[in-house]
Amino acid sequence: MANTPPVKVAVLDSGLDPAFSPHRNLTYLDYSRDGRLTPSTEQADPIGHGTRVVKILDDILPVEVDLVVGRLPSDPTRMTTLSSAHALGDLVSRALPDVINLSVAPRDNVFVCPSCHERVPVPTFLPTFFSMVLRLAGKTSQSTITVMAAGNSGQVGNSRWLNQDIETLLLAIAENRHGDRARYSGGAEGPLADLFSASAFGGDDPDEPGAVGAFSDGSQGTSFAAPFLTCAALLAKWRTAGTPTLSRR
Repeated sequence: MANTPPVKVAVLDSGLDPAFSPHRNLTYLDYSRDGRLTPSTEQADPIGHGTRVVKILDDILPVEVDLVVGRLPSDPTRMTTLSSAHALGDLVSRALPDVINLSVAPRDNVFVCPSCHERVPVPTFLPTFFSMVLRLAGKTSQSTITVMAAGNSGQVGNSRWLNQDIETLLLAIAENRHGDRARYSGGAEGPLADLFSASAFGGDDPDEPGAVGAFSDGSQGTSFAAPFLTCAALLAKWRTAGTPTLSRR
C-alpha cells in the first residue's frame, strides 16, 4: 500500500518562540524578508502573537498532525498584502498543508485618494492577487483550506466581495463564553455581511464582569478563535474524505 502523506496544519503569523517545545513534528519557515523564504533561519517571534496561535493548535490537534509555521515580517510597513501573498503561496506549494491558519492582517489597508488627498480605508485583502492565491491554494492536491481571522473592531473587515466564491475559505469570528459574538470581533464586509462562516471562543470582552480570556493573562482576540476553527475544519475535511479517525490526545 502506498504511503499516505502526513496530515499538516500550517500557521502563517509572526513566527515562533525558540523556547517553544511542540508535541509533534514541526517545520519552521522564515518569510520575514518581504515574504521571501530565508533558508536555515533560527526560530523567532518578536511579537509573540504567532507563538500563542501555535500553542492553541499544538494543545488541541491530534498528535499525528504535523505543524508548519511560517514567519511574516514584524515591521508593519513590510507586512503588506504582497509580502503575505508571497509567503502564503510559497508555504502552500512547499508544504501542501490540509489547512492553513491566517490570524494576521496586512497594514496596507488604506490608500490616499489622488483627487481629494484623503486617507480612505479599504478591505484588508483588497488586492485581487491575494484572493487568487487563496483560490489556487484550494486547488492543490491537498485542497488546502484557509481559515482567516475576520479581524477585530477598528480594523477594516475582510472583503466578501472578493472572497465570497472561494469555497475553501473560512472566516473566523470570535465569540464570548456565552456563545455571543464578542464586541471586539470584526466581520467581513460586502454581500451577506451579516453572516459569518463560523465562530469559536476567543475571549470575553474585557469590560465584562468576570471576563475570561483565551489565555490565563486575560488576553482575547479574533486571532485566538481561528485556531479552534482550523482544527474543526481539519476534522470536517477528514470526515468528508473518509480518512480514518485520528487518535484523541
